[in-house]
Amino acid sequence: RVASQNINEDKTKVEVEEKLLKGMPQHLIETLKKVPNKEGFRFVTMQKTDINPALKLVQDEKTRERLSFAMGNKAVPANSKIVEEIVAKRHEMALMLGHASYSEYTLMKKMAKNPITVQSFEEDLTKLII
Repeated sequence: RVASQNINEDKTKVEVEEKLLKGMPQHLIETLKKVPNKEGFRFVTMQKTDINPALKLVQDEKTRERLSFAMGNKAVPANSKIVEEIVAKRHEMALMLGHASYSEYTLMKKMAKNPITVQSFEEDLTKLII
C-alpha cells in the first residue's frame, strides 16, 4: 500500500522545450504548466493526463526516451527500501521452505520447474536470435 501511495503521490516532472512536444495537439500542450523563467518550456508530469499523450504522440524520440525514463523511475527513492525489504523477506521465506532462492520456489509450480531450465531456455533463445 505504501509503495502504491508513493507512486500516486510522486511529483516528478520533466522540463521539455515546447518545440520538442511536436506531435501533441496544441490544446494538450497548453494544459502543461509553463516552466517559470524559461520561455518556451513546459513541465510534463507523471500524471496520466500529461505523460500518456506525450509518450504516445511526441515525435522526438529522445524526448519520449527522457519521459519514459522519468516515468519508469517515479517514486524510486521512496520505494527502494520497500523493494529491498520485500526481496529480503522473499529470500528468507524461500530458505525456510528449503529452496535456494525465491525464483526456485516460484518456478517449482510452473512449467520450467527450476532456474536452470529457465537459464537454458534463455541461452538457447539467445543463440537463435544472434
